[in-house]
Amino acid sequence: MLETYFQRLRKSGKTRLWINNPTLSEVKDSLEQGVFACTTNPTYGANLLKRDREYALGELKNCKSQGGSQAEIADRLQQRYIARLMHQFHDHYEKTGGQEGWVSLQSNPYLEEDWTQIVESAISYRKLGPNFIAKIPATETGLKAIEEVLCEGIPVIATEIFAVSQMIATCDCYSRAALRSGKRPAFFITHITGIFDEYLQNQVQSQGIKLDAGLLSHAGLALARHQYHLFKSRGYAGSMLGGGARSPKHFT
Repeated sequence: MLETYFQRLRKSGKTRLWINNPTLSEVKDSLEQGVFACTTNPTYGANLLKRDREYALGELKNCKSQGGSQAEIADRLQQRYIARLMHQFHDHYEKTGGQEGWVSLQSNPYLEEDWTQIVESAISYRKLGPNFIAKIPATETGLKAIEEVLCEGIPVIATEIFAVSQMIATCDCYSRAALRSGKRPAFFITHITGIFDEYLQNQVQSQGIKLDAGLLSHAGLALARHQYHLFKSRGYAGSMLGGGARSPKHFT
């Protein structure tokens, strides 16, 4: 059987494929293609209601029967959805010695102005399985939570990275956490090239700036490359730039 593009890509370089908000069939296909790990968003439940409705509604019914507030039910439901994904990726996690096969879970975004709540959620979610990785926005509040979660030895994906200064601040969190705790869990930085490009395009249109559209399409990628080289120049070992609009770098 001929190798596919993604299989060849994995063999030929350091680019690794992540899959976002998948159904079970998509997990199976992605594992066959050499997927590295999996990310999910807080909207994953709504996503499943559209693409795996019978399963999603069944879990929703079970979670509602246990009672609690809407926020508690929603959190319980999201954990069940993600636990199923973690189970599917568990063999890959074990096969790679815990170096791949992560599945991310982000806490309730309405509570993310409270960094202690983010930390408490990450500690709780860790019970779902060894391949859990906390997904935390790199906001001012989120950076406080990231450092504390890393000190607990919990792997982290720092998300919504747009600026070089934001990337540096996030990496500094890892350095401080490692010095404080002596622990070095897996750590990924997610630079959002697509959203950054959209922001620039909106600014150009709203301000009537005359600029070659082709240049705008390279803006996010250029910034990601700059971050990548700066990432390595600051001595952060084991860096790896992934593919796709959400391109994580691995910090070990």
